[in-house]
Parts: sequence; structure tokens; C-alpha cells
Amino acid sequence: MTGAPQTLRGPVGELAADPQALAERLASLPEVPGAQTAGILRDTVRLGAAGVADAVSADPVLDATRFRPGSLTKLLTADLLMRCVRTGRVAAHTPVADLVPGPWPAGLRVRHLVSHTSGLDCGGLFVDTGDEEDCVARYVERLREAGTLFPPGTAFSYANGSFVLAGRIIELVLGRPWEEAVRTELLGPLGMADTGFVTGRETPAGPAVARGHAVRSGVLEALPARTDEPMTARAMGPAGGTLLTTAADLARFLVAHLASPWAATMRTLQVPVPGGTSPLRGPGLGWLLWRGPGHDSARIGGTYPGQSGIVAVDPAAGAAIVVLTNAEQGAHAVSPLLDAGPEGR
Repeated sequence: MTGAPQTLRGPVGELAADPQALAERLASLPEVPGAQTAGILRDTVRLGAAGVADAVSADPVLDATRFRPGSLTKLLTADLLMRCVRTGRVAAHTPVADLVPGPWPAGLRVRHLVSHTSGLDCGGLFVDTGDEEDCVARYVERLREAGTLFPPGTAFSYANGSFVLAGRIIELVLGRPWEEAVRTELLGPLGMADTGFVTGRETPAGPAVARGHAVRSGVLEALPARTDEPMTARAMGPAGGTLLTTAADLARFLVAHLASPWAATMRTLQVPVPGGTSPLRGPGLGWLLWRGPGHDSARIGGTYPGQSGIVAVDPAAGAAIVVLTNAEQGAHAVSPLLDAGPEGR
């Protein structure tokens, strides 16, 4: 093809064009010690890294530094569930009670679990059920006691527990623990060698791992490497409690995900959020859908004690970005760049 190159449109495409500049911009903020980024434009991946992985040791952030971006895992869980739908192992409209016995709300379907529309009162239900292979099943036992906020599929409420229940369904239909299923179905085939699942109590082995940081009384503090926070327990893995990864690995996943036959379905609005000034349109499957300048986007953010990350895709522009930071507020610094017009970026 000849002629002038196509002008990038939309904030995701513009940020994806120079992930190193994005990393440097974020790491220059006083509350963000370091950042690791990936930009995807028409299947071409570029990486960026800036700042320090640990404010105490001053070790630099490298492309191989691993971060804990929490709920970005939800996209892996939703994608794997949709792979199971695509291969006929389960249907998106299957009643949850047909797969996992329990007093679930009437009308609760599989698709509701990965769209934050289950109606289950489990947004903050973080429970440590141990490190055995049945930890997800044991969490689901506790989830059965959760109340109901609204009839399934009628409204949006962020629901960590619903993704753990989706992880349990994956275990049942694939016949192996959730972590093993993700490794064999996603991480291995996609070459995501630097991605794994480690609880907050564990010290990760292998390449350098970013340390979490938070601002306390106006001062940036490095947090302990280990934590007993229930949100980091092994049972919370399908919702995001244990993910350890790099921007490069998540870019590998995104390239494959965006080429999959179920990607567009996952970006289909499930229920609109109430009107107002928010650019959030509502949930898809795994994704949250946003209105923005130029093009709309699908995003997912995540947090872990002292760390945060965000992924955004603009399929119309063939663009995506991954941002991982070792700061509680790091991902929040990216959202204004995605919401603003060109003059604001």
C-alpha cells in the first residue's frame, strides 16, 4: 500500500505509539516510582520502562520486571471462560445452579459472573480459604451466603466474588484447578513465561519483582514485600489477588485475544450504567466499556497493595496499551489521558 501513513486517532492509539514516553511520563510523577508499558498497533508491540522497581534499593524497572496488577486477571478469567463457551464445554446462558449447586438467585447465568451483573453482594468479599487445590471451591461455599443486590442481569455492581465463581466453573468444565487451567490453556500456548500466580504471603522467585508503594501522610513509602491481606489469598486468584506478570506478557495475551472470534462478543454492552457525566457506558464480559474522544474504548483496571495497572483497547484503531505501576495511584494517572481530547494529552 502506498501513500501517506494513516493518522492515529483516539487516545489509545496515540499512547500506544510511544509506550516509552508514557512510562517516563508516569514515572516522573512523585507518587509513582516506576512504570512498565506496552503499546500494540496492528499487532506490532513496543515496550517501555522507566523509574525504579523499589524506592529503597533504587533498582530500575526493566522489561522483565514483574508487577502485581490485581484485577487485570479478570480479563484472563473471562477470556478462558469464553474459550470454554466457544468449544462447547459450557454455554453463556447456562444457569449457574446447573453447574454449581447452591441457593443462587433465580436467573443467574454464566455470563453474569464475568460482567459484574450477577447481583451478588460480593464486591468486597475477600476470604482466605488456604492454599490447597480446593481453595476456590471453599470460597464458593462462603459465597453461597452472600446477599443479593438486584436480579441478575439488570444492573451493574463490581463483583470480585462472581469472578471467583466463574473460576470455579472453569475448574469444573476443564477438570483441573483454575491456576493449572490458565497455565495450560493461556500462559503456555501464548508464551507468557514471566506470568504466574503468587499469594501475598509468598516471596516470588525468578526475575526481579516490583515492590509496592503508597503515599502515607504525604510521604511515599515502600510497602512490605509480603502481606496477609485476604484479597491476596490464593482463592482470590480468578478475581485478581495473585497475578504476577509483565507488560510484555500481557501484550502477548492481548494480541491473541483481539484476534479471537469471541473478542467482539466480550466488548458487547451487557447493561448500561445510569446516565450522568461519567464516560463509563457499562460492562462487557471482562471489560468495562467507555465513551471517549475519537474512539470508544474497552478497559480493565486492577490494584494490589501498593501497585496498580490498566489495559485499554480501541479495536477501531487497532490499538491497545498495557500499563503496570508500583504505586496505588499509578493507574489513576492513565485514566485522564484516555478520557481527554488531544489538547489534554
